[in-house]
Amino acid sequence: MEPSKKTVNAKLATALGWVAAYVITLLVLGVTVLKAQDYSPDLFGDDPAAAATAASSTAEVRAQRYTERMQQKLNLSPDQVAAVYPINFQAAQGHDALTAQGLRGPQRMMAMRDIEQVRDAGLRKVFTPDQREVYNELREQQRAKMRERMMNGGRGRGRGRY
Repeated sequence: MEPSKKTVNAKLATALGWVAAYVITLLVLGVTVLKAQDYSPDLFGDDPAAAATAASSTAEVRAQRYTERMQQKLNLSPDQVAAVYPINFQAAQGHDALTAQGLRGPQRMMAMRDIEQVRDAGLRKVFTPDQREVYNELREQQRAKMRERMMNGGRGRGRGRY
């Protein structure tokens, strides 16, 4: 007995629905991964050697370097430096925890995004409106560099794989 046209259409609609859901999920995950990768602990650093060293240093050292770069680029006051360091240290500890947990791929990227959103929220409370503007411009420059590296096959400031 041949299935009715209605049954075939229903099965086809269900299959198309699953395909559409799968495609949408892949797109969302892809965008999430790319957005999460936009966050880099080396936001203000352009020196590849310093970036490689920073990746293997302690949370305290990374937080100190990041705070020093912010102080230089944003002209932070001594009080602001004192407020920014703990925020950067907490983010660096969060990054270390992700490494210790062995998270990889989209899970790691989403967790990194969350850590960086907490950092950004804390920093925005400390910065003046002018400093926020400069900080946002620097973040956008960093995101543009990340997108460029992604468009070039992910090569660039890597970990010496090539």
